[in-house]
Amino acid sequence: MTGTGSWKLCVQTAPLVKSKITASWPIIVGLKVNRSVMIRQLFKIPSECYVACSGGADSMAVLDFLNRANKVRGVLYFDHKTEQSRDFESIVSQYCTTNRLEMLTKIIDEEHTSGSKEDFWSRKRNKFFKSIDAPVVTGHNLDDAVEWWIYTSLRGNPRLLPSTNKNILRPFIVTPKLELQKWVDKNHINFLQDKSNFDTRFMRNFIRHQLLDQCLVVNPGIRKTIFKKINERERNVS
Repeated sequence: MTGTGSWKLCVQTAPLVKSKITASWPIIVGLKVNRSVMIRQLFKIPSECYVACSGGADSMAVLDFLNRANKVRGVLYFDHKTEQSRDFESIVSQYCTTNRLEMLTKIIDEEHTSGSKEDFWSRKRNKFFKSIDAPVVTGHNLDDAVEWWIYTSLRGNPRLLPSTNKNILRPFIVTPKLELQKWVDKNHINFLQDKSNFDTRFMRNFIRHQLLDQCLVVNPGIRKTIFKKINERERNVS
C-alpha cells in the first residue's frame, strides 16, 4: 500500500458517532448557507485516491467533496509539530472516524535549521506523499496558483503551479478558494484556521496579505488570467 518511510497508521473504523473535540484554537463550524457552489476539476480524479488533509478549510472541502463521490481510499495528515498540530489532527481524525476512512499520519522527524521553513516543510510533506503507492490529491486552489505565479514572477521566472508531481495531483487549482469555503459552510464541515496564515514572515502570506491587492490594481482579472493559462497548458499537454 505504501512505500518506505516512517509513519503512523491510524485506521478509522469506529461506528458513526459525534465526538467532541477539545481544541486550543477556535473550531470553525460550517454555517448553513443558501448559495450555489462551483467546484471545478482540471482533470478526472482517479478512484481509490488518498487526500492530503491539514484540517484547514481548503483541504477539508476537497476531502468531503471527493468522499461524497466515493473517490477516497484514505487520508494523509502531516504533523509539522506546531502548537496547533494536535488540534488539526483531531479535526481530520474526527472526519475519518465518522466516515470510516483510513488515516495515515506522518510526524516530521527533522528539525528546521536553515533556509526557508516553508520550503523545508514542503519538501518533507512531498516526501511523505510520494511514499504512498497511490494517487494523492491536495487542496491547492486557484488562489494558491495566483500567489505562486506572482512569487515566481518577482523572482524572474514566472511559472504556473504544476497540476501533477509524480503521484501528487492538484486538480482543484482552477477552483477559487472562496468556492471551497462555500462548500464547508454549506455542508457544515468543521475545520480550523491556521494562525500562521497571518504571519507575513512567510513569503506566501506576505504575497497574500501585502502584495495581492496591489497586483489587483494593475490587473483586476489576474485570477481569470491564471485560470485561462492553466487550462491552456492542460489542453496542450493532453
